[in-house]
Amino acid sequence: MKEHYALQEAVMKKQVVLLLFALLVLSACTPTPAAPMTSAIPTPTAALPSPTPTTPAPTLAYESPLMPITAENVNRLVAVEVPLPSLAQDLHWGAFNQLLALCQPNAENNAALAAYALFPPAPTTSAEYPASLTLPPNLLAVPRHPIELALNNGNSVVTTSLDGAPLRTLEVGGPVYGAAYAPDQQTLVIYLADRWEAQVWSLSTGERLTTLTGFETAAPVYTIFPGPNEIAWVARSTLQLQNIQTGALAPAAHYSDFITAVSFAPLEDGALGVLVAGQLHLIRPDTATETLVLEAPGALALAFSPDGQIVAAGGSQGVSLWDVNTGALLASLPGSLTRLSFSDDGTTLVTIQNDRLALLLWQPR
Repeated sequence: MKEHYALQEAVMKKQVVLLLFALLVLSACTPTPAAPMTSAIPTPTAALPSPTPTTPAPTLAYESPLMPITAENVNRLVAVEVPLPSLAQDLHWGAFNQLLALCQPNAENNAALAAYALFPPAPTTSAEYPASLTLPPNLLAVPRHPIELALNNGNSVVTTSLDGAPLRTLEVGGPVYGAAYAPDQQTLVIYLADRWEAQVWSLSTGERLTTLTGFETAAPVYTIFPGPNEIAWVARSTLQLQNIQTGALAPAAHYSDFITAVSFAPLEDGALGVLVAGQLHLIRPDTATETLVLEAPGALALAFSPDGQIVAAGGSQGVSLWDVNTGALLASLPGSLTRLSFSDDGTTLVTIQNDRLALLLWQPR
């Protein structure tokens, strides 16, 4: 028993030390009037560390001290503000809830993946990710858990590690238009510029698993959003779902205005959310049937909780959170934002603020 309590005390002390370290790093990243904005993101002078995640010892398995966001506690969310050195464009997550922000250092450099915060503190270090990494201009996609990057190489897609080492080359047989990582992070969906075609590739074997066709639109501009079992073809105000395994196409949905955001719940039988002109449409992907339409004025971004039970949508008029099954409004959060994301363990909702250089980390209290 004494040894057990001693181990617990040692882990707690280590968490406290890491928290102090994270706070020091955050304070260093806060812009000051005497320094230029770009000085908040350090430029690596040595070789970047290996991006391969380090598996922690069993005794250091991470358990968040926070409670997941649920319908019962969502009305008790309190924000913790994290200052940003520059405008963030997107959010990603590393091991142990490490928060990664896709920042814009300055007009001359491309967007950079800045790993500068551990929140909440965990028994690991930030060595898995470089403090600041400038991303290449031909970047196609970054997975939710950034252990690699997908780059456009003309008629192929090259995946690389974070330090630029090539991992594999995927020959697609035509000009690449876009790409997106599937929720399982093990497959990459690549879509082409000269035809309506989506190719699903295995990242573990480098093999093409299937090719999906059949979607057509008068507009030559389209995007694909992969889900657990379906992909969503989106072109302006049109959305069409296609089953990845069978290739079966559902009837196309035509909305009255442009589609501004699409998101799948991270579950096999989860919902699909579609934002159109201040309304959130919830859809069952397996049947392509609409289940709810919720009012979301000013919303430009949306995200589902990891259990798929809560959907959040936000924009210029704050954030609204609903029960996915009933459509009941659970909470409203203030602020103007451009992006939002739930942490993997569901304990934190992160928003990129539009009215100041900061992230807000919303957690139940």
